[in-house]
Amino acid sequence: VVMFAAAFPLAPLIAFIVEILLRRADIDRYLKRQRRPIPRRQEGIGSWNDLIQFVNMVAICTNVWIIAFRSNYGSELIVKLERILSQRFPGNALCGLYVFSSYTD
Repeated sequence: VVMFAAAFPLAPLIAFIVEILLRRADIDRYLKRQRRPIPRRQEGIGSWNDLIQFVNMVAICTNVWIIAFRSNYGSELIVKLERILSQRFPGNALCGLYVFSSYTD
């Protein structure tokens, strides 16, 4: 509209009037002609349940991967477990478990 104002000076006024009419038509349609759908009782959420379960499984796998490969939590836990086992059961075959830790600095 702004680009045609020099060629047709009434274009902004016509665009303004059309916009007002369109808004009034939308207001009339929303308030008088469209109604809310009638709510119906359902047993469950249908196929959304499968999608939510899939998203939950992906989130669990992602969080486990982040904890396992991006933090010291796993290696610290293995070292603590090794200390506890060596104190309670001296000479146990599980002592030295931290050697098999996949975490490297």
